[in-house]
Amino acid sequence: MHAGGRSSNPEPWSVGTNFVAATQPGPVATLTRTPLKATTLKTSITTRQLPRFTHLSGFTSTPPHLARMAPRRSGKQGGAKAGKSQQVSVAVEGEEQLQEELAGMRLEDKAPKRTTPHEAPKSSASSSKGPHGGLVGKARLQAAFYPKFENESSDQAVRDRMLAIVAAGKGVLEVSQKHSGSLFMWSGGSRGFAKNSWGNEYTAVGLFVVARTLRDAWGAQADTKMQELNQLLQARNLCVAMELVTAVLGDHGQRPKQDYVVITAISELGGGVQPRFWATPQIVEFCRQWRLPTNQYWLFASTQSAGTYFEIFDMIGEEGTASEVTESMDKIADVAVPPTVDHRVVQGEILEGLVVRLVSPRSVDQLRRVIHDHPLPDAPPAAGKGRSLRDIYGDASLKEKQRLEALLAACGPHMVPSPHDWDDSSYDHTTDARATVPETNAFKTFLSARPADYTTTKLQEVFQVVQGRRMRVRFKAKTRPLEEDVPGTPAGSFVLTVHVLQDSVFTKYQSEMRKHADLWPLYRGFFVDITLWEPQHTPPTFSTASGPPTDEAGTSGAGGAGVAEDAVEPLMLKMKFLPYKLRTFMIRNGISNLFNKGKADYKAYIQRQIRNWGHTPEKAREIQAFAAAWADYILKKRGAANKLPDSSYLTEAEPFLAAYMQRGEAERRLVGAADVSTVGVTYGHVPSALAEELEDHKDEVVRAGTAVEAGDDEASTSGSVAVPPREVIIFFPGMPGCAKSALCKHLLGTDLERPKLSVPARAWSSGKRVASMMGDLTQGKYWKLFATEKNKAPGVVAVADKNAPNREVWDAVEDLCTQSGALAVPVVPDSDGTDTNPYALDTLAVFAQRVLAREGHPGKLDKNSPNAGYVMLLFYNLYEGNSRAEFESELLSRFGTLVRMPVLRPGRPPLPPALEAVLEEGLEHYAAHAAKFGKWKSSTDVKGEPRAKWDAWEAKLRAALEEHADYLQQIQVPFAEAVSAVESQLTSVLAGHYTPPEPTGRSERVTASNKTRAVTFAAVKVPREQIVEATEKLAQEQPAVASFLAGKTLENRPAHVTLAHKATHGSAAVAGFGRLVGTKVDVRLTAFYFSDKLAAWEADWEQELKERGVASQNAFWHITTFTGHGMKAKDANQLHCLASEGQATKVELGTPISVEGTVCLM
Repeated sequence: MHAGGRSSNPEPWSVGTNFVAATQPGPVATLTRTPLKATTLKTSITTRQLPRFTHLSGFTSTPPHLARMAPRRSGKQGGAKAGKSQQVSVAVEGEEQLQEELAGMRLEDKAPKRTTPHEAPKSSASSSKGPHGGLVGKARLQAAFYPKFENESSDQAVRDRMLAIVAAGKGVLEVSQKHSGSLFMWSGGSRGFAKNSWGNEYTAVGLFVVARTLRDAWGAQADTKMQELNQLLQARNLCVAMELVTAVLGDHGQRPKQDYVVITAISELGGGVQPRFWATPQIVEFCRQWRLPTNQYWLFASTQSAGTYFEIFDMIGEEGTASEVTESMDKIADVAVPPTVDHRVVQGEILEGLVVRLVSPRSVDQLRRVIHDHPLPDAPPAAGKGRSLRDIYGDASLKEKQRLEALLAACGPHMVPSPHDWDDSSYDHTTDARATVPETNAFKTFLSARPADYTTTKLQEVFQVVQGRRMRVRFKAKTRPLEEDVPGTPAGSFVLTVHVLQDSVFTKYQSEMRKHADLWPLYRGFFVDITLWEPQHTPPTFSTASGPPTDEAGTSGAGGAGVAEDAVEPLMLKMKFLPYKLRTFMIRNGISNLFNKGKADYKAYIQRQIRNWGHTPEKAREIQAFAAAWADYILKKRGAANKLPDSSYLTEAEPFLAAYMQRGEAERRLVGAADVSTVGVTYGHVPSALAEELEDHKDEVVRAGTAVEAGDDEASTSGSVAVPPREVIIFFPGMPGCAKSALCKHLLGTDLERPKLSVPARAWSSGKRVASMMGDLTQGKYWKLFATEKNKAPGVVAVADKNAPNREVWDAVEDLCTQSGALAVPVVPDSDGTDTNPYALDTLAVFAQRVLAREGHPGKLDKNSPNAGYVMLLFYNLYEGNSRAEFESELLSRFGTLVRMPVLRPGRPPLPPALEAVLEEGLEHYAAHAAKFGKWKSSTDVKGEPRAKWDAWEAKLRAALEEHADYLQQIQVPFAEAVSAVESQLTSVLAGHYTPPEPTGRSERVTASNKTRAVTFAAVKVPREQIVEATEKLAQEQPAVASFLAGKTLENRPAHVTLAHKATHGSAAVAGFGRLVGTKVDVRLTAFYFSDKLAAWEADWEQELKERGVASQNAFWHITTFTGHGMKAKDANQLHCLASEGQATKVELGTPISVEGTVCLM
């Protein structure tokens, strides 16, 4: 065990003079270290049956929350006979017998008798379960990182909550860069840890990079500073967590230009309280003092700046690179903390993402003080002497063991005082007379041991809860050599690795913490030093206290709850950029699907990812084209049998990405950046096979809509089906009564008398035959049969005449499209919807009336059905939980197309209250019935009083529909108009001239992370009516203007003066206006320009505002008022030039016209 302990000052170091004095580098007392007696032992794990814990030894009283959490025993009683040996994993999720034993754990309410430190507690655990039950155990945390955190609410809800807290002045947003590497933790000396392991090559690499970093930073002082820093970390029980980014440990989003680390957290692990995670100002100050690499941070302290941050992220999230993001954030942040290591220099342009937290408002002043008192050095660190990491790994003559030895030797004696953690060949722990507990029994022995202090008690509780709830966590004990200076006569010393096997475990455990506030967290990167003593050899100083130290009683503060001390609420957003996701999720993580299961499965995997991310339809098509090009390229180059290693996928991917970017501007924005130099490929060199493959995908790229031009200042790139699809599937996410079958009859031009029909090409079908399959006349599993029939007739338009109300059906349609390459077209009845349903009650009423008006329906759902109303409610509830916008957005995201079938007239009178009340009553009755009885399977399922209630409501519904029959007829769009509208949209789809509609309203669930993605430019927005009024007034005074305007319609869009546009000036330029949002501008209209197809007002404003930054980056400041056929709003930028050339007319105003303006992002 390492010497040292917690300082006499238990509080975390504050930012300021005291902190500086406490950590000022300089001479420190030398900590005496006794040489280790032997090295570490690794053995296979053999254990006896775990004891059935009836209490936690050493508690004054059994913790009530543990007593409640212990599962009740059920099923088989008893268990394996005591003493029976067996091979088990120390993981809790192991064999059935182990599960039975854990299920039998019960913590009794009655406490064991209080014992002295030298006495073993008289318990079943100690007296009846093996020789080690009476031992005393002491645990000391060696490393811990933040628990895995998932927000319980949607990203949009978290955003809203964050903005509300900022608006209330109770917090500020802290945004930091997410570097693309792996977790590494360092507790001083050779104590280096990965997330779930230690004493291996990975941790050797981590220590090597840290040592190299300190040598580069300190130069000639490096050895002294490394010794001082190591001693400080060990004396104060500090754990420094960092992102380890190298080119030798497997590929992430981009192979870095340099091997480096960046500090992400520092925790204090001693003193008998929960680990305390330092606030960002403390981390930055500590790291700048010791010249450790720090991250880049931005603070957003006002509602405006915080809101602007989210808007800017939404604007650049689909194509953000490190340079673009950094420039944008620097312009809008209230506080910007420059990093020690610049992502653009050490990693490259591919930025994984941004991490957003809510922190204390005090962070603003604290960080400002830190960056003032501890500025960055004038010159970057100089490269140290010795072999680099890439030199070592590039030396083919080195075997694995030699490489490890070279890494450890290069670290130096202060970073690796002894290589014992990596060398287990010489230690036989049986030769140590003091060690009596074998490694294989260490974990179960520790759980049954009497705790020596409060920390041990709390950690035993954590592990008991994990076991009692059967969470998937593996506990691996590894013997650590006993040290001569350990007090007493220890029976064993171990390092326990707590490996959480599923992220969902953290969520489950956090729910336990909400129930029981005194539980300590379950951490990632969780390592504990354990020492065990026989009772008679326990150090006399141990108190076996059941509570925290007297000066630490109570809660440990925000930093002890698994979050940093400056956290206001445990809310966090991890916002990733698309260029990174293309590399990791699309390419690396899809390798298994592509090589093991084939292109069809890979395509389905890509579609699932796109749907989860909620990208716009046009961006989804770009991604699909990209993935298809990659799949064809890599399979052709390597062959399906020669699987690409995911750990080195960038060797193949970077050249592909570099070539793909050369296809055009849209492809360049999608990929973001590529660096073939990091994989040994010369810049500009494109393998011939890759170039040929990209040529093969030209049409696919065009079809994906990647080359579509932006229409005007307001328009972002919109997707379209630019090439006619080869095959089409038409399906109906509707409900009974939506006129689906009647529409199909008109589409096919024949009566639907048979289950299957096939007719020659129709006017709307672009020369393709049309086939239909009617659900009500089909026996068996409809969608399976439909797929079979569809595959028999390739190249047709297949019409699925069956309602498709749920995602399971949509998945089936997607799978069919993946297999056949068809384009799916959902035809949906149009409706306003509600907040929680895509169909409004007036639409439901119309559909119900239609159902109850029909006779002889093939599916027997008509006026003679006694349960028709119930069936309508059942279908309506299948859509519950999604607004209209969410419903349409998901369909567009999945299929890229959407055809709306008009149902109700616009401007119709509202639903009569009496009819609305009947429908509401039915919905309430349905919800109550479903909660109690579930759904009906047949009309005979419900009897007695529940049946009588349903019969009464069915009669009430029929009466209400009859009473308001005239109203329901009047509000409907004539059926012929509905058919014409659908055929027109289908014609566009099949001809390849289709542009998807915008979803009705705004989707909150599907596009939560992109709710303002339409932001593409900054502008001074002015009221359109004021511009119209000024134009009409000028026309009255100027005959030439009146003549020009005759018969023309002015622009029906928001009037504005563009300040900066993303496509022209870049995202950073647009972001620069974020701090000015809301600024009032007195816009002066000084002249009117017009040509035969364009018209615009020239605009200007006060010099003072220009000096504050409200200045357009366009040469011609103007407000577009008219664009003729074939012209775009951006073409008005040239009007002043055309006027000087005599191709346009300029009308100057003697007195400028003033209009009100406001700076905004649009």
